[in-house]
Amino acid sequence: MRELILVEGEHVQKIQRKLIKWLSQWQIGDLSEEQVRDKAETLELRYHFEACQNDDLRSILDEALFGLGNLEIQLFTKADIPQFIDFISAKDGPQKAWERWVHYSESIDWEERRKALKGHRFYGLTE
Repeated sequence: MRELILVEGEHVQKIQRKLIKWLSQWQIGDLSEEQVRDKAETLELRYHFEACQNDDLRSILDEALFGLGNLEIQLFTKADIPQFIDFISAKDGPQKAWERWVHYSESIDWEERRKALKGHRFYGLTE
């Protein structure tokens, strides 16, 4: 079994760049939902995030990896990509990025999204 790499130092920016790149590729159709999910799952299996507060960029990367690695469960779609990129970029700091992300997530009508994704080949919602 491979040893997990602790996310610190150069790994933080490396993961941030990868996530933004994958989201951008998904947005323009160069990656599918499955490919994004699989790439995120691979990173989740490779890296370990220590518990971090919301003022630490690593907490954002951990949350984003979880969401992307579980796309079909979390119900994130291409429509969420701009907010995902904004969240991961955290240009005005992690705390502000978290505030926007929570506000955005709470503004989504999840029941409506479930209905809209019913029968979608990737999300597999049948009811």
